[in-house]
Amino acid sequence: MTSRLISLLRLIPHGGGQVLPPPNSWALVSLWRRFFQMQEEEREEAMQIMAEALEKPASVDNARPTASDEAYNARMEFLKEHYRALLTSNAGTMGGLGGSVGITQSTAETTPTMQRHENQQVHNPNLDIPTQDGQSYVTLAQ
Repeated sequence: MTSRLISLLRLIPHGGGQVLPPPNSWALVSLWRRFFQMQEEEREEAMQIMAEALEKPASVDNARPTASDEAYNARMEFLKEHYRALLTSNAGTMGGLGGSVGITQSTAETTPTMQRHENQQVHNPNLDIPTQDGQSYVTLAQ
């Protein structure tokens, strides 16, 4: 019981203690008002940045980098260099595969064979289609 009385006495302020006046409500409101204004300004600034980014028209500065003339010329030069290297490494080989297989023939020897094969395909094509048994053929005209 005495402990309860002592705890109640502690709750009551003593005359020797300093009593603070209640806080000024206008001061508190002005602090919070400034805080909310700063937050609103930050939101508006972020929205402006996003709006500018979305509304930025297509121009030379933000166009695709591969669409520029310099990129086009660089690609064409790369292709030319590739084909030059391919031609010099496969000079004298048959069809470009001779370098890896080891077959070498001059291009003058393969040209008539290639021309005969092309002429046969263009002027005298084989239009036979094998049937299911594989023994007979049906021509395309039928």
